[in-house]
Amino acid sequence: MRISGRKTRVSPAGSVGRVSRVTGPRKKEAPAPVSEAADVELSASLQEIDRAREALAILPDVRVEKVEGVKPLVDDGSYKVESEVLAKRIVDTSLRESAQLKKTGKK
Repeated sequence: MRISGRKTRVSPAGSVGRVSRVTGPRKKEAPAPVSEAADVELSASLQEIDRAREALAILPDVRVEKVEGVKPLVDDGSYKVESEVLAKRIVDTSLRESAQLKKTGKK
């Protein structure tokens, strides 16, 4: 088999044709320049969600006054957890969250 300086191309269908010229990769066009400032308008509900997130961000993760009230009871061993009450609260919370997710269409 002899290989000449000619370049050939194979089409997807399998036929072979001549290539008139081989070029490098195509240059991508630069994206249109973005203006320095873009106006963004949020819907009222998104603005409300944003305000709620900001309000929650400043709240402490722990209710300090509640912890301070329970801490001495835990330290001296007199704090008792009522397992039935705790279990009921866990189940109720789970059911409430599940119903809310179904209402919003999320799983």
